[in-house]
Amino acid sequence: MADFFAAPLCKARVAIHAVLFAGSLLCSAVAYSQAGLPPEVQRDLIVAALERALDSDNYEEALRQIDRLRAIVPDETKGELLFFEAFAAVETEDFARAEEALNAFLVNPGNTSPRYNAALQLMLDMEEIRQEAEEQAIGPLRRGCEGGNARDCAALGWRYDGGLEGVPQNAERAAFYYREGCEKGHAVGCSNLGIMYENGNGIARNFNQAMTFFKRSCDLGYGRGCGLAGRQYQTGTGRTVDLVTAARYYREGCTRGDSRSCDQRDLLPREARETSRAVSVPASQCLIVVASRRNREEVDEFIDTMPINLRPSIRLFEASNGWLAISIGAVSRDQAKERIDREIAGNRIPDDSFCANPERFPREIVD
Repeated sequence: MADFFAAPLCKARVAIHAVLFAGSLLCSAVAYSQAGLPPEVQRDLIVAALERALDSDNYEEALRQIDRLRAIVPDETKGELLFFEAFAAVETEDFARAEEALNAFLVNPGNTSPRYNAALQLMLDMEEIRQEAEEQAIGPLRRGCEGGNARDCAALGWRYDGGLEGVPQNAERAAFYYREGCEKGHAVGCSNLGIMYENGNGIARNFNQAMTFFKRSCDLGYGRGCGLAGRQYQTGTGRTVDLVTAARYYREGCTRGDSRSCDQRDLLPREARETSRAVSVPASQCLIVVASRRNREEVDEFIDTMPINLRPSIRLFEASNGWLAISIGAVSRDQAKERIDREIAGNRIPDDSFCANPERFPREIVD
């Protein structure tokens, strides 16, 4: 903090009690929140703690005492005390709070405070301090982004988006750096930019642009980007509802590790979730079929009885008679018997499991 403020602050500390709380008694160090103390006593104890915090340059504690005072006597935290609140907030780099307190102090009609000019200077110096703090927080990231590092670009966007790690919240800058990261191939940057387009935060709302960046994120391998694209198709955000396409994106997101995509896919109607494809199994392999069932309800009941570590390998095939064959995957024909015997011996699959010719099945059901 500039030396300009040292003298006003020092004088103010001497005067703070007399100016704001004339007639108050400074009590001994008793917990001001002690049950049963009347409000005026609690106030005097808080004022004493505030003075001690200012005298010791403990600005975080000073702000805590101001908050406590405001909760008890809101009217007494106006006027002069706003200057001290702003000063302490600048020292702790809480610039949003400092700006709010300074604005409230400076707009007070007929303000004749001896600290009025100091408050104006503090407002000017605060921007310089803010810029210095911002440079320390993000300078390396900005230089990395300018040098082509996609991750640094996206990290800058994240900081500006949330006002994190000493960086002031700035939606426009967040969108700019998310775009920079996305264009350099950062999947999360693409997804976050899509969210900003969807919400109209820092950028004009545009659902088509949101979808463009969700899909790009998905294409780059980020499961959440796939899920967000699926959500737009499911809800009809900026487009016609398309549950089949929603299921396809949710399935992709789930495959890429986004648990929310898995949950949303499972909530869709079965007819939307189910798609089929041609059976693709090399001629040298057969399918280990562990059960056949008439419908999906019976299939689900059977799968629930299977060992958990076998379930990810399950594939479902429709036979020409309409029955559904449950398979734990394809295996080389010359290794099929050994694999089946081993799984049966471990009580992992039924005794009547067998290896079936893939040509028996016109299509594979994908859920």
